[in-house]
Amino acid sequence: TANYITIKGIIVRNVANRGTSVMAGIYISSGKHHILLDSVESHDNQGFGILLDSTNNVTIQNSHIHHNGSDGIIVEGTSAYTTIQNNEINNNNHTGGIALFNNSGSSTYNTYTKILNNKIYANSNQGIWVFESKYVLIKGNESYLNGATGIQIETGSWYVILDGNTLHDNCVNFEHEGGSW
Repeated sequence: TANYITIKGIIVRNVANRGTSVMAGIYISSGKHHILLDSVESHDNQGFGILLDSTNNVTIQNSHIHHNGSDGIIVEGTSAYTTIQNNEINNNNHTGGIALFNNSGSSTYNTYTKILNNKIYANSNQGIWVFESKYVLIKGNESYLNGATGIQIETGSWYVILDGNTLHDNCVNFEHEGGSW
C-alpha cells in the first residue's frame, strides 16, 4: 500500500483525461494516509492538479499548482486531517484554486482541513471553495484576481474559521461575487 510516504521535488505535467473520466496530475486514492507532498509542481494537466479522494493525514506544502484544466487542488469524499500550506495556486479552471467537496451525496464530510498561508490567484472561479465540510481553518492566505469569490463557504459546511486572510481584486468574471461569501 502507498501509506507513510513523502513525494518531494517532482514535476507532473500534461496528464490527459481518459474518455469521460477527469484525471489528475497527482491522484491520491481512497483510504491512503500519512502522505506528504512537498515542493511539487503540477501543471498543464487536462484535469485536476492534485486530487485527494477520501484520504487521511495528507499534507501539500511548498508547491506550485497551476494552469490545470480543472481545480488546482480538490479534496473530496470523506478526507480528514488535510493540510494545504505555503503553496502558490494559480490559473486553474472549473471551481478554481482549492476546492473542498463531498461528492458522496450522504451526510459524511471532509473534516479537519487546514488551508494556511497560500497565495491563490487568477483562477477561473473561486480561490477557495468549501462545500459540505466540517472543522476547516482558513488562515493567512492571500486570494486575488480570481473569477468569482476569493473564499466561498457553501451549504452544509460547519465550524469554518477564517482568520487573517487577505482578499482583493476578485470577481474578475462574475460581477455579483467578490471577497468572501
